[in-house]
Amino acid sequence: MVFFRIQSGKRRVLTIAIATAGLVLVGVGAVLSSPLLVLLLSCIGASVIYFFGRLFFIGCESKSSPQVENDWAESMTTRLGSILENSLNEIYIFDRESLYFIQVNKGGRQNTGYSMEELRCMTPLDIKPEFNAESFTKLISPLIDGEQDEIEFRTVHRRKDGSDYPVEVHLQISEEGDSEVFAAIILDVTEREKAEERIRNSKEQAEAGTKAKSEFLANISHELRTPMNSIIGFSEILREDGLEGAHGDYIKAIHVAGITLMGIIDDIFDLSSIENGKLEIKIEECSLGDCLEVINSLMRPEAMHKGLKFEILQCGVLPEMIPTDAVRLHQCLVHLVNNAIKFTDEGHVFVNVSMVNEGTGCFVRFDVEDTGIGVAADSYEAILESFTQADGSATRKYGGTGLGLSITSCLAGLLGGSLSLKSKEGGGSIFSLMIPVNFDSGISSMLDRYEYVNRAFEEDEFVGEGRFNGRVLIVDDCRANQERMRLVLEERGIDVVLASDGKECIEKASSEEFDLIFMDIHMPVMNGYEAVKKLRDQCISTPIVAFTAYEMRGDKEKCLAMGCDSYITKPFDESRLLLVLESFICCDPEHAAGR
Repeated sequence: MVFFRIQSGKRRVLTIAIATAGLVLVGVGAVLSSPLLVLLLSCIGASVIYFFGRLFFIGCESKSSPQVENDWAESMTTRLGSILENSLNEIYIFDRESLYFIQVNKGGRQNTGYSMEELRCMTPLDIKPEFNAESFTKLISPLIDGEQDEIEFRTVHRRKDGSDYPVEVHLQISEEGDSEVFAAIILDVTEREKAEERIRNSKEQAEAGTKAKSEFLANISHELRTPMNSIIGFSEILREDGLEGAHGDYIKAIHVAGITLMGIIDDIFDLSSIENGKLEIKIEECSLGDCLEVINSLMRPEAMHKGLKFEILQCGVLPEMIPTDAVRLHQCLVHLVNNAIKFTDEGHVFVNVSMVNEGTGCFVRFDVEDTGIGVAADSYEAILESFTQADGSATRKYGGTGLGLSITSCLAGLLGGSLSLKSKEGGGSIFSLMIPVNFDSGISSMLDRYEYVNRAFEEDEFVGEGRFNGRVLIVDDCRANQERMRLVLEERGIDVVLASDGKECIEKASSEEFDLIFMDIHMPVMNGYEAVKKLRDQCISTPIVAFTAYEMRGDKEKCLAMGCDSYITKPFDESRLLLVLESFICCDPEHAAGR
C-alpha cells in the first residue's frame, strides 16, 4: 500500500493525531446523556484507535523489510554467481561491438587454459580456429538482426597449448545496463562425441555383420543346393527307370530324403531372411485356381500314401484372380497341408476355401482341417515360435524342425493377413489362413473350382510329352549337374554341349551357334556374371538362362540386369525347365501338330 511508504517520523505524528481524535470521540460519548449515542461514539473511537494503532505497529514492523529483501536478493545473486562461476560448462560474456571477452567463468578458463587477464585481450575468434571475422559475423547475424533469439552450433575450441576439443555453443544477446553483450554457454561434447562414435562404429559393425551373414548365406545356399540338385535329380531319374524290389525302395527313400532336406534348407534360409527383414514380397494378380491345383497335385499323393482322404473344397463364391504373392501363398499352404498330413494317422485332411468379410476388408480364407493329434490350448502360441513343437516327443515320432508354422505365421503377416488355430488335443486341428483380396463383391470373374479341375486334367495329358528341336550350351562346373541337365534335355530331343566355366563358355559361344545357354553363376576361372557381360559385349544375343544354386533376395534382378533372359534355381523342377525351353526353343513340329 502507498500509505506504508510515508516516512517514519511523519507516520508517527499522523498516527498519534488520529488516535487522539479517537480518544476525544470516546470522551465526548462519555459525557453525553444518550446511552445510544455514547455507545456509538465509543465504538467508533475504539475502532479508530485499534485500526490506526495496528497500522502503526505494522508500519514499524515493516520498517526493516526493504533491507531484508535487499539482503536476500544480494545473497541469491551471490549464490547464483557462485554457481555459474564454478560450473563445469564454459560461460562467456563478450562485447557486442568489439567482441572482446568481458567475463569468463572458471569452467571456460580451466578448459581453455587462459587466465582472465589473458582472455580480456581476446575474442571468440582466438579460440575458435574454424572461424574468421567474416564467417563469424555471418553466423551471428540472425541474432544481431533480431531474426532469432538464440543460435546453436557445434565447433571446436582451441586451448592455450594448441589442442582442440569439440563444443556445442548456445549463443544469445543479453542487456547489461544500457549496452548489449553476447552471452554464450558452451558444452564440452568430447564424451558425447566419443559415445556417438561408439554408436556409429557399432552400427557399422552390425551392418558389416549383416552383410557378411548375407554373403555367408548366399555361399552356403550355393554349396548346399548344388549337391542336393544331384541327389534329387539322379534319384528321380533312377526312379523313372522303374527299378523294382529293394533297390527301387532305396532309390525312392533317397529321393524323399533329398526333398525333405531341401525343404529344411529352404525353411532355414526363409526364416533368416524374415528375421533380417529381407524377404521379398511381390504382390500381383495371380490365379487362385492354379494355386489350389498345385497344392492338390503336390499334397494328394502323400495323403493317399498314408490312407487319408484329401480334398480341396470350394465353400461358396471365390474370385478367379487374387492380388497376392503367389509363391509365398503357395509356401504357406504347403506348410499347413504338409503339417496336417504329417500329424494325422487316420481320417482326413481338407482344405476349405471361402470368402469372408472382416472389419478391415475382404479375405480369402483357407481352413486346413485335419483329424490328427490336435494341440492343447496352452500350446497354441508355442507352436508358432521357431524350432518349437507342442510336444517335444512329437519331434522323435514325426520329425521336423518346428520351423514351418513359424514361417507361415510370419508370411501371413507379410501378405497382410493372419494365421489362427482352433484345436483340441486328440481331436484334430483347423489352421485358418486369411489372405486379403480387397475387391468388390460384384466382380464378374469368379472361380468355378470343379470346372477348373476338369480343365486341368485335360491340359495335364500333354505334360512331360514335349520334344524340341534345338542346340543348348550347359555351363556348369559341377559334372553331376551337367550330367543331369544333359540327360533331361537329350531325352526331349535337345542337342547338348557342355562347358565347365565362363571362359570355356565364351570360347564355344563365339565359335558355335546355340539356341539357348544355361549359365551357372558360381564358377571358378570366370563366373557367370563375367561371362554374360563378355558375351553381351561381343554382341552375342543368344538367350541366356541363369542357372544357379543362389536364391537370395536381389539375385534374380541382378542376373536379369546383367543381361540374362531368365532365371532358374537349383535343384531345378523338370516342369519348370520345360517351361523355360518352351519360351526359347520351338517344339518338334510333328509333336506340335499332334497337340
